[in-house]
Amino acid sequence: NSYGIPWLKIANVGKNGIDWSSASYFPDNFWLDYEGFRLFTGDYVMALTRPIISHALKIAVVDKNALLNQRVAKLIFDTNEEYGFQLLQRRTVVDRIESELAGTDPPNLGSGNLKNITISITSNNNEQSKIGIFFKKLDDTIALHQRQLDNHKDLKKVMLQKLFPQNIEKIPEVRFYGFTEEWELHKLGEYFKKYQNTVYLQDDVDYTQVSVRNTGVIECRGTKKGKSIGRKRQYVIDTEIYPNTLTFTRQTIYEGGIGFVPEHLQGAIVTENMPLLSMNGKMNKYFAITMFETFPYFRKVIEKNMPIGS
Repeated sequence: NSYGIPWLKIANVGKNGIDWSSASYFPDNFWLDYEGFRLFTGDYVMALTRPIISHALKIAVVDKNALLNQRVAKLIFDTNEEYGFQLLQRRTVVDRIESELAGTDPPNLGSGNLKNITISITSNNNEQSKIGIFFKKLDDTIALHQRQLDNHKDLKKVMLQKLFPQNIEKIPEVRFYGFTEEWELHKLGEYFKKYQNTVYLQDDVDYTQVSVRNTGVIECRGTKKGKSIGRKRQYVIDTEIYPNTLTFTRQTIYEGGIGFVPEHLQGAIVTENMPLLSMNGKMNKYFAITMFETFPYFRKVIEKNMPIGS
């Protein structure tokens, strides 16, 4: 059913809260029939099977009334509830829980595991309350910004389709006021030149590597000896000869993984999965980055030039 009383299963509990996208439902009468399994808005729950992912505990606050499924625990605290909720998320506590579960497959958390963990807490209820409220406000702010971020990402995906012509069309679906002329077809080579300064890594030489964030930031990933880098054929960034060097990762360009290389990364190396393109200035830099993120460009250019195995 897609209506009724939500059934909170272990798959719904994640490290970032509760995800109802794959929710199951019981008939409304189950709420009366299974009183012992009731969850109310504001209750705290934790996944008991594989409870930790990426060093974060799968623990959450229930955001609507639901019924509890097996392998999900309702948490009842002797301390201030919000304080206890935040305490369980501390890295030192999570590490101790992870140590308790080491060697089990799948890792299953029980009350016995928690009893074996020693923690340091304040017994002053007022201090617990202030600490709990402080972190709850932070969590609420983070959740608000995350929703805003998700909304902006969705808006960007829509506008990438509407502000750029699709397929062989010459006029976008949406235009800024005052622009009516048709778009023109041009070869990419009129604006960009791909360059490859090939280098074969030497074992005892230090090389600076770069990474591309999905925010479009190109940054230093660190420095390694050539012997510690798997692919021996790499390409050198040259921002002195090509100051407007654009690069991206083929795997994440559609998510925003594209940007111009800052000057201080002169001499850094990239693999063939990060093409180096010099822009000649005939196109607006920010328009160029956005154009590369559109799905038609991704389909026509990026996918067709994916290295095997990438």
